[in-house]
Amino acid sequence: MSTINIPLETILLWPKPTYIDPVTRGHGLAIVSAIFLPLTTVITALRLYSRLRITANFGAEDVLIILAQLCAYPLMISLCYASLRLGWNRHVWDVPLTAMKLSSQLYFSFQITVILASSFTKLSVMWFCRRVLVPVKYGLTGVMNYVILASMAFVSIYTVVFCFYYLFQCWPIYAYWDIFPTYPHKCIKTDAGIFATSIIHTLTDLLVTLIPMPLLATLRIPRRQKIAVMSLFGLGVVVNIAGALRTYFLFVTMQDKNGDMTWNGWPTCIVTVVEIGVGLVAASGPALRPLIAHHWPSLFGSTPTPVSNELNTFVGSSQNSGQKYPIVSVEAGHSREGSYRPPYMPLS
Repeated sequence: MSTINIPLETILLWPKPTYIDPVTRGHGLAIVSAIFLPLTTVITALRLYSRLRITANFGAEDVLIILAQLCAYPLMISLCYASLRLGWNRHVWDVPLTAMKLSSQLYFSFQITVILASSFTKLSVMWFCRRVLVPVKYGLTGVMNYVILASMAFVSIYTVVFCFYYLFQCWPIYAYWDIFPTYPHKCIKTDAGIFATSIIHTLTDLLVTLIPMPLLATLRIPRRQKIAVMSLFGLGVVVNIAGALRTYFLFVTMQDKNGDMTWNGWPTCIVTVVEIGVGLVAASGPALRPLIAHHWPSLFGSTPTPVSNELNTFVGSSQNSGQKYPIVSVEAGHSREGSYRPPYMPLS
């Protein structure tokens, strides 16, 4: 982590460093990162397989989740490495001075990748709701459609603003990771910005968790399926809790007069990994249902349910040639019966 915001007089008051066998918080950060890195990779890969091969309905929300996953890689890998090799699990005064520059560089990238991974995940969920759920219940001119569009615009704007904020918090940029630079430079104090970012992230996490719920609650699908799908989106509650904890731990770190960023920031990093990881899993959960129904159709039964093709893509289905089921057209709320050979399994 960077020493750029720690006053020199505070650094001079630090205890004598212990580089050999220092007190640490353990390897929890590395373990959590090592768990969520392959987990989110597998979930995202299965999602893409489901959307490309099972439902043939690859969309913009899948592109956004790919971008979120790509941002999660450097985030989790850098945190795992920093915990094991750069002393992010010990007191900052026990971190060797030789590790400070690389540590500051990783923290610089950490600030930006957290924003991007979180925002891309939120945009993916909201795009999915607008493309699949909103037309089913409200049509493309409903109030909920405008709510989602406004939310997406807000997330996009604050993402760009805060990315530039962190990118240019020092000028020249490399002054951020140079230890006590002697050349002319200017850096802003980012504590307030970091705390504001965390609060906005937490509030938008809650918003994204709540948006799908009224849409899902009104869908005319079997109760068992409705509960299952709402439970997947309900994983967003875990994201909300992690975001709230991250904001709390950031506050604790900001209040520490010793500038012990690594020790106080350790739990912040853990809940950040949980927030990003669970967010990726929750965002991809509904898209996995067609894959599960394709390989284990008995889990969802086989009773036909009249649904639209778009909604069928969401609530799940897999190929079951030869059977015909009614279509319900969702345009303008009118339905029409017709002979249809569905590309997916019927719903239970």
